[in-house]
Amino acid sequence: MAKPGAHQNFSYVQVGKTLSLFGRHYTVVGRIRYQAKIEEWDSEEGAFESYPLTYDEWILEGGNMEDVYITEEEGVFYFGYAWTAPKGIPLPQKVERELQVSQKHTKQKITERGNLEVIFVEGNTQGVEIGFENEYASYQYEKDYYGIEWEIIDPGEEQDVYYFRERVLTKVEILKAFNYTELVQKEEQKLSVSKEYDRWIKYFFAIAVILGILTLYSFLPGTNIYKKEFRYNSAPGKPEMQEFGSIPLKKVGKVYNIQVKVPSLSSYEDTIELDIELLDAGKKRINFMNGELWKRDEEIFADPQTKNNYFRLVEAENYYVRVTSLSTSTFRGNLAIAVYENIQLTRYYLGALIFVIILLFCLRKFSNYHKT
Repeated sequence: MAKPGAHQNFSYVQVGKTLSLFGRHYTVVGRIRYQAKIEEWDSEEGAFESYPLTYDEWILEGGNMEDVYITEEEGVFYFGYAWTAPKGIPLPQKVERELQVSQKHTKQKITERGNLEVIFVEGNTQGVEIGFENEYASYQYEKDYYGIEWEIIDPGEEQDVYYFRERVLTKVEILKAFNYTELVQKEEQKLSVSKEYDRWIKYFFAIAVILGILTLYSFLPGTNIYKKEFRYNSAPGKPEMQEFGSIPLKKVGKVYNIQVKVPSLSSYEDTIELDIELLDAGKKRINFMNGELWKRDEEIFADPQTKNNYFRLVEAENYYVRVTSLSTSTFRGNLAIAVYENIQLTRYYLGALIFVIILLFCLRKFSNYHKT
C-alpha cells in the first residue's frame, strides 16, 4: 500500500467512520483513488467530449448489501452499489452503442464512458490494488445513473464484470449520514438563504419578461390620428413654410409624436434643414424642433428619411403644425407629416429592463455563492 503523500483525504468521508443512509448503517472500510479519462456525451455538439478526472471511492460494509460505495467527484457525492453481471454479457465497445442495465428499462444511449486506473488505496479495498484498470459505460435514467464496469485483463484471464447503480447525494444528506450536526445546521441555513434568493430570482425574471415585452411594444409608432402629404419645390437658400391643422389633441399628460418624412425625392443635393413647430389654437408656438432631415453622403442616399418630435400634452385643444424648410440647393419632392398618440417612451422600459437584468445577475451570483 502506498503512503498517502499527495493523496491525503480532506473529504467528509473518512476510513473508519460509521454512517447511516436510507435507513441502513455502514462503516467506511477503504478508499480507492482513481485517475480517470472520461468521455461525456454533449448533446449540443452531438459528440463525446474527453477530459481527465481524479476522484475517490470509499468502500462501505454493512446494511446487508455487498459492493456498496460512495464516490466524490469534484465536490459531488454519489451513493452506489454493484452486482455481478450475468455471464456472457456483451461489453460496449463503441460510444454509439446503447446499454440496458435494468430489465425495467429499454436500451438507453450511453452518455458517459471512460478508463479508470487505481493510483492509491487505503484500508480494505476488497482486493483492488494500485495499477488496476477498469473501463465503464453508463447512462442516466430519470435521476439515477446505471452502468457496467469491467476489468481490463490480459487475454485468457477471467474478467470481472459488474453492473452498478448510483444516485447523487446532496451535501446535507452526506453531512447527516455522518452526523456532522453543526455542519448540517450551517448548510441548511445556507440552503434556506439560497432558496430565498431563488424565489426573488423567479419574481424578477417574471418582471424582466414583462419589461421585455413592453420594451418591444414601445417600438411601435403609436396610433396615427393625422396624416398629410404635400409637395415641396423650394429654391436654394429660400425658406418655404407649410402649416397644417387643426388637429384635435385630447389626451392630457400623454406622449404624442409629430413625424416628418421624405417618402420620395425627384431632385436633391446637399442638405435640407427643417423647423417643426407645434402651434396652439391661437397659432402661438409651444413646441419646437429643428434639425437636418436629409443629407447627401458620398452619393449614397438614405430613403426615406424621418424626423420625430415627441412631446407630452399639457392642455386639450386643437393644434396646428408648421414646417419650415431651407435647402442649400433646389429641392423638389414630397414630404409627409403625421401625428401619433399612445406613444410609449422606450427609454423608460429599456432602463428598467437593464436595471432588472443587473439585479438578476447579482441575485444569481449570491444564490450560487450560498449553494457552494
